[in-house]
Amino acid sequence: MVYPEADISLILRIRQRLLALTMPILAVIVYFLMRYHALAKDTGISTAVTGVVGGYDFVDKIRVSLKVYGFYFKKTFMPWPLNFGIVEVSNWYVLPGIILVIVLVLLVRRADLLVH
Repeated sequence: MVYPEADISLILRIRQRLLALTMPILAVIVYFLMRYHALAKDTGISTAVTGVVGGYDFVDKIRVSLKVYGFYFKKTFMPWPLNFGIVEVSNWYVLPGIILVIVLVLLVRRADLLVH
């Protein structure tokens, strides 16, 4: 059963969600730890990354991420044309990206898992 009855306590629901999300959270943490250690020890990678990353600010990264989310969200419904040489994506895809993020947050907030 995915949606439990109302008599389950909030603490139990939070514990069930955390139990289900433990491995994905650990995988993300391990990925970023490995990435941090790779960039900290290799001067060739760190030099190349500073030249690329130095010109971007945080808001621009969020804008680009939302644009990518919106673009591929549209591709799930209208996959044509399938082009592997995508050069530029319109800024209008930021709006579907924002909508997708809001919907995903609402779905995660709504989801409950019962562990028997």
